[in-house]
Amino acid sequence: MVMSEPCFDNSFSMNTILTNAVKEGVEANVSSSVKLTDSLELPISCSDKNNNPSGEAADLSRKTDLSKAEAPIKEELSVEGQNVHVTLDDSDLWRKFKTLTNEMIVTKNGRRMFPVLKLKVKGLETNAMYSILLDFVAVEDHRWKYVNGEWVPGGKPEPTTSSSVYIHPDSPNFGQHWMKGAVSFTKVKLTNKMSGEGQVMLNSLHKYQPRVHVIRVGAPEGERTISTHTFPETQFIAVTAYQNEEVRRSLSPK
Repeated sequence: MVMSEPCFDNSFSMNTILTNAVKEGVEANVSSSVKLTDSLELPISCSDKNNNPSGEAADLSRKTDLSKAEAPIKEELSVEGQNVHVTLDDSDLWRKFKTLTNEMIVTKNGRRMFPVLKLKVKGLETNAMYSILLDFVAVEDHRWKYVNGEWVPGGKPEPTTSSSVYIHPDSPNFGQHWMKGAVSFTKVKLTNKMSGEGQVMLNSLHKYQPRVHVIRVGAPEGERTISTHTFPETQFIAVTAYQNEEVRRSLSPK
C-alpha cells in the first residue's frame, strides 16, 4: 500500500467543492456522477503552493505538477484533514501498468476501470458522517498518440469536458464504515459521451489523474472537504481501444 504525503495549507479552501453534488446526492444515499460548476475551487498541490504563495484557488488547467509528481500527494483542506490517512491498495499492480503507460477504455455506454481503484481510509471520526468522491484531472496540456510502440505528444488537447464527480454509492456513511475495509470504486464507468448515472466523461487520447475527496457531511460551509488524495501511479491515457499490446496482455489471466 502507498500512503499519500501531507501538504497542509489553510490559506485557501475548497469551500465550494461539489456544491451541486451536495445538493444532488452527497447527503442522500444515492450513487451518481455530478457535473461541477465553473466556480468550483480546486486544491493547490505542494509545488503549486510554492509557486503561488498567495494561496489562490487552482483550476483544472493547472496540470504541470501532477504530470511530474512521483510521490502521492495529500492536500489537507481542514484541520481534521491532518488526521486522515488514505493508502492505495494494489499499488504494485498499478505501478506495473504505469511502467507500460496505463490505458483505460472509454465507451459511449461507459467502461469500468481496471485496475480498480481501491483505498484504505484511516483517521476519520467513527460517529461522524462522510462521503467519498472521485474525479479525474487532465495532467498534460496536449493529447497523445501511439507511434512505433510508444506514446508521444500528439498535438493540441481537446476542449476540456464538463468535469464530473462520481459519488461512492456508500455515501454518506459513518467514519467507522469507511474505515472497516477497502473503499472500492468498482462501479464507476468511464465514457466519451455522457448517457447515464455513474459515468465520468473523459476525452480519448488524453492523460488523467484520479483524485479522491473526503467530504464531511453536515459540516459548516468551508469545512466540508477534509482532504484530497492523488496517487501518481494511477494515471492513465483514455482510449477507445487498447493501443499497447503489452497492456492488453497484462489484462488477460495467466
